[in-house]
Amino acid sequence: MLIYCNRKARFVLMKIRNHTVGAVFTAILMTLISLTSTAQQVTVSPSVSYFFQPKEATIIVSGSRQSENTNLLAKVRFIFSEDPVMEKLPAPELGPAKDHPEALVLRDLSMNSQGHINLLVGTFRPKIMSFNGKAWTTVVDSSDVWGLQNNTTAGGFAADDEGNFFLPGMWIVQSRTGVYKTSPAEKQFKLFAEGLQPMDLCVRDGIIYAVEDKQDSTKAILLDAKTGALKKEVPLPKGDHRAITIAKDGSMFIADLSGVITHINPDGKFIAQTVITAHTYNDEDVRPVQLGDIDLSPDGQFLAIGSADGYVGILPVDLKQFQLHRLGTFCFGTFVAWPP
Repeated sequence: MLIYCNRKARFVLMKIRNHTVGAVFTAILMTLISLTSTAQQVTVSPSVSYFFQPKEATIIVSGSRQSENTNLLAKVRFIFSEDPVMEKLPAPELGPAKDHPEALVLRDLSMNSQGHINLLVGTFRPKIMSFNGKAWTTVVDSSDVWGLQNNTTAGGFAADDEGNFFLPGMWIVQSRTGVYKTSPAEKQFKLFAEGLQPMDLCVRDGIIYAVEDKQDSTKAILLDAKTGALKKEVPLPKGDHRAITIAKDGSMFIADLSGVITHINPDGKFIAQTVITAHTYNDEDVRPVQLGDIDLSPDGQFLAIGSADGYVGILPVDLKQFQLHRLGTFCFGTFVAWPP
């Protein structure tokens, strides 16, 4: 009788245990299904600074602090599960500024198919310089009729496959606003498209994409890269738009000074959005970084970002994670580019 009771008790316990395990498994499964469903709907990433992609990614970065004429050029290699590694590159020797003590700053940069770095330098008399891995040369010298804002979060330029440079003409003394065009052969800045106040430019498939330096401007402007003719205007969410980059399918990534990155389709329809955050004041509070540059990798898988807070970083195009590396403290403006 005692043996039967013990057997019966063990049977009951086994049923309870199996039922409990089944319930726990069901709960876990439902949770995973719920999380999967939620992940398909959520477009804003959490405020974290980590990176899950199992590969390395290297970007070229420039950085400046206007008030101190401090300049930096470097390669930053982001490595899965490790801290980023920075390798300094020779920055151009700019000497004392002739027209303004804060005029000689490093702004946007790009790399051509030969791996040369093209760099936009200056404010009131800007120029384009090139680094071939050994020495810096001036490709296009300064102009009296063209200038950039005295603001290191401004001044993004673009280059096409034919070696032409497209630059933003911003409001400044003795300067006309619009899009300027030049090349190493011409060595002169020419007003290419009037009536715009572009903050940043991107060129893809013969089209110039521009975001303007206007709080009330809520559109991206598309121009023909050969004629300057208006092709299209695409509505954007309201914001302090500072940079733009274009995917192969024509979709756009817009970076705002508020730290927001927005992905929209070619017609302006919302795809996804995230906010890039960090300890911008070296304290315990996490805040949005002030984005000033964004660039898409040649394979179309990653975005590189620069900011006015001294940060550079990378993130996948789904905008779900990011990793940052700080080159300088607040008011240290950074720009980014991908190797070819």
